[in-house]
Amino acid sequence: MAKKNSKSGGNTPHIKGDELVQDINQQLVNLISDVANLNDDDIKPIDKYKRREDIVMSAYANEHLQASFEVKVNNKADRMGLTAVYEAEKQAERQARDKEQQNHLPYSLDAVAIVKADGKKSLCVIDFLSLMKLYRDRAFYKKAFLNVKDAT
Repeated sequence: MAKKNSKSGGNTPHIKGDELVQDINQQLVNLISDVANLNDDDIKPIDKYKRREDIVMSAYANEHLQASFEVKVNNKADRMGLTAVYEAEKQAERQARDKEQQNHLPYSLDAVAIVKADGKKSLCVIDFLSLMKLYRDRAFYKKAFLNVKDAT
């Protein structure tokens, strides 16, 4: 484990954040590579301590995945604010599973929580893999539509 540095507030959050960025980057590559022919430079994590989005994507990758990613790891200072967000998502997940069981649905529902702070815009909270599956499906259908159009 990295030694705490009092000037920067400690290296541990940076290490955890970097590990999460690496993991998210790999998941993005895995989820999108079946609908796009990605090169190594199409989706890559930002270097440590750089001021940009955390996952850098080429214009080609952004055609298939129209998103920008900022990755945050909670620490003790902001844990209380994030706890409410996680609780809202947990409740949405529980309600989605209850509805699936009660109505005997043949499909799964995505759990979506909407959160809003005073004077701020509403935010949608959905787990990362569900979001990526939505983007992948969108990219797949877009690619399929373009291939059908090109064949005519």
